[in-house]
Amino acid sequence: MSADETNVNESIETSRRQYLFGAGAALGTLGLLGSAGRMAAAEDYETITVGAGETFTKNVGSGETWENKLIDISASGATYQIQADGSDWTIRNIGIVGHYEDGHTEPFRARVTDPNGTGVIENVYVAPTVGDGNATGLYVYWNHVGHIEIDRFNVQNWTDNGIYASGPGNSGSHSVPGAGGTVTIRNSYSKNNDTSNFRLGTHGSKLVNCCAAGGSSRGHWQFYESAEIVDCDLGGHTSDLALGDAVWEKSNHASLTMSNSRWETAHAHGGASTANIDGTPQGSPVDRVPDGCPTSAEEAANGSGSVQEPAPKPPTDKNLVAFVTKPDARFAAYEFRANGAVEFTEAPYESPSGGHIEGGTYTAEDFVEQIEDAWHAGGVTGGGQGDAFLVDGPVTSVSVDQPDAMWIELDGERVSANELVERTGGSDEDGDDTDEFRTLEIAGQCEYRVEVSGEIRPAEAHAKWLTEGEAYGDDWAEWWLSGSDTARTVWEFTGEITSLEIDDRVGDTELRTLAVDGKELDHGEYVDTGPHRLEIAGQCEYRIEVSGEIRPAEAHAKWLTEGTAYGDDWAEWWLSGSDEARTVWVYTGEITNLDVTDYDGVTDVRTLTVDGKSVEPSQL
Repeated sequence: MSADETNVNESIETSRRQYLFGAGAALGTLGLLGSAGRMAAAEDYETITVGAGETFTKNVGSGETWENKLIDISASGATYQIQADGSDWTIRNIGIVGHYEDGHTEPFRARVTDPNGTGVIENVYVAPTVGDGNATGLYVYWNHVGHIEIDRFNVQNWTDNGIYASGPGNSGSHSVPGAGGTVTIRNSYSKNNDTSNFRLGTHGSKLVNCCAAGGSSRGHWQFYESAEIVDCDLGGHTSDLALGDAVWEKSNHASLTMSNSRWETAHAHGGASTANIDGTPQGSPVDRVPDGCPTSAEEAANGSGSVQEPAPKPPTDKNLVAFVTKPDARFAAYEFRANGAVEFTEAPYESPSGGHIEGGTYTAEDFVEQIEDAWHAGGVTGGGQGDAFLVDGPVTSVSVDQPDAMWIELDGERVSANELVERTGGSDEDGDDTDEFRTLEIAGQCEYRVEVSGEIRPAEAHAKWLTEGEAYGDDWAEWWLSGSDTARTVWEFTGEITSLEIDDRVGDTELRTLAVDGKELDHGEYVDTGPHRLEIAGQCEYRIEVSGEIRPAEAHAKWLTEGTAYGDDWAEWWLSGSDEARTVWVYTGEITNLDVTDYDGVTDVRTLTVDGKSVEPSQL
């Protein structure tokens, strides 16, 4: 976290403080899908070449606009510092090229100091190779109090966060309490940034039409409070969505509202819960650079950005329905039913990976058939290709066998299965839904049994794997999921769920998805999600290992150093035997090991409780 608040003029300095970090270089590459179309008109720009061992420094103040600069840090030890301070400032058309090492951990910093003020950062490319161990692409100060609008920002390869903007949400007990300022990030691309690609932490902040593509940890990290994510793709991370933190109690309430967005994985830290994610994925995420976002430093500096032509509309009044796949998809099956004629067609555009979208090309699997007054169609595709149909009437049902590898498009726009039915007019408008089938979706690793008041059956795409009488009956279903990326089952049922029991599978329980009619249920009602509190007092040395994460409780955190006293899933400490010798730990999962030994020749455990209940060390 930066503590540098000095005001400096634009300059290049040959003497600077040395920041010592690991030297492992994160040599990222541009992985851009989709071809750029026409370019906006170019403007003149200034190239600032930073010499070896020098630092270019620029402070942008209230009412100032700083624009059209290409900063070249290719020379050995060349770095930069950009800081925006005050109110109503603008930074635009800035590109960074070269290698960043031995500089400030947050070389690009911003805040608005007037609660009614704004700051604008737009058309920026910050994707050098990075050699420092904890460096952030763009940092928003904790004492930011107004609003910052970030538009068309391309940030890659940073060894900490891509855009780190959660500090304004810091709790009052934090050493640097947050001021509550908001941040909106639009049309931006963040890739291969280690801690997270995007990070927000205040009510009213938003992520709109952005893409987070890969990195060692998180796509979007909602550290505190709530944010909206609209029209975004987040994929290729351990956690495409992450909520909360194990140290700060305020993080337990982190939440997200998702709208027309695509992601695959979601995890919560500490006491946060993925049940606080409102919305479901609308297909699979795609690695894409949003329209207008620059794809090079030069493109940013001269004021241009990539602009993609919109997909042409189909040439008739019929609906163009397409099933499109990722490049690594293999034999992805789908089918749908419609109350109107269906025919194969070719879409007038390509898939995001440049593949052909045409129905009927796989003659062994693709089909269209009329059954009395209804139509039934389906097929198999993959490899970044797709199948397309013209549908003259409402689609009444649709299923996709590999939703992680295939998505649905209606007239060139990505939609969910429910949206396809609703928007083509295939939903039941009578209000009589007594016998209407609902859906239960389960994904992850577990064994489960569900009972309903009506009937239950596997969805069409899953029926071939499930045997009636063994996996399900009239009003029950009982099955298991292995935990693989494709471990998922969808059931169709009528009435209500009267019982749902979830147990471990091969010793582990993980619920990635538990949703009824597309709405995620509270996982904590069915599995133990924690967090738990372990309190230990007396005189001893001890080591704890857990199956989830562990952190000191907030009141104890200031005495305990991460990496020395604890890590992700372990804690190791000592107690002196004084009246105040006590530590409280917060953890998720289960305690897998607890070792207690003497301290200074004495072992005296006065208190050992889990969630307030006394336990013996041997029980753990």
